[in-house]
Amino acid sequence: MTKMKIILLAAVASMNVLLGSDEIKLESFKSLKPLDSKAFKLLDVKKVGDNYMLTANMNYQGRSKMIDLFVTGDKKMVVFGQAFSASTGKQIYSKMRADAQKKALTPTPYTYDMTVFDKLTPFSLGDGKDDYYLFTDFDCPFCKQLEQKLGKIKKEITLRILPFPLEGLHPYSKPKALKFMEMSTDKQVELVKLHKLSEIKFKEYTPRESTKKQLKAISDEFQKLGQVIKEHTPTFRGLGTPTLINNSGKKVDINILFEK
Repeated sequence: MTKMKIILLAAVASMNVLLGSDEIKLESFKSLKPLDSKAFKLLDVKKVGDNYMLTANMNYQGRSKMIDLFVTGDKKMVVFGQAFSASTGKQIYSKMRADAQKKALTPTPYTYDMTVFDKLTPFSLGDGKDDYYLFTDFDCPFCKQLEQKLGKIKKEITLRILPFPLEGLHPYSKPKALKFMEMSTDKQVELVKLHKLSEIKFKEYTPRESTKKQLKAISDEFQKLGQVIKEHTPTFRGLGTPTLINNSGKKVDINILFEK
C-alpha cells in the first residue's frame, strides 16, 4: 500500500512538471513596458513560433478596445500592429479577439412599433397583407430609379410611401413632398404611375401648417427608428433614401417588393 502511494505521488509530480514546462504565465508579461501601465489589461497569451501573441484590452481617451500585440521570444521587444501569415497573406487574430469581433458585428433582436407611421402615411400602393414602409426623397436619383418599378410590386404587399426629404442634398424635395401630401389620392396615383414625383410644381404654393407638422413628424419618427437600428445593428451606416422597412422595424432589401 505504501509503495502504491509513493508510485502515484511520483506520477502526479511528474505530470505537474511536464505541464509546468509548457505553461505560459500571463503574469510574466505584466512587468514589460508599456504593458505595465493602467492602460493595458492583459487577457490571454499564446505562443506563435518563437514569439508570443497577447490579447489585451487597451484604454485610450476613455474608450476600451481589444487588441492583439506581439512580444519577442526573449521578451525584449513589444510590437503593436497587424500581423499577417507569410504563406496565406491573411491577417492573424487571436481566437479571443476574433470571437469578440464576431459578437460585436452580430445584430441583436429588436422590434419597433411601425403603426406610428400608419397615421402619418400620405399615400399607399397595394392592399396586401404584408406592410412595408418606403422612405423616399423625390429628387434622389436612386429613388427615381425605384419609382420606375413601383407599379410592379407583389400583390400581397401594401407599400406605404413616406417622404423623407434630404434638404442638404436636394433643396426642392421638401416643397415637392409637402405639395404631394396635400394632393387628392387620384392625383397622387397619377404622379406615381407616370413616374413624375420629381416634376411636382411648387412655386406660389403655400402648404398648410398641419402638413408641415406631419412631414416633420415623419422625419422625427424615422430618425428615432434609425437610432434603434443603429443600437442593434453594428454594421448600420445611417439613414438614406430610398430605405425600405418591414412591419417590425427592420431595414430590408428593396428587391423584396418585386417578383424574382
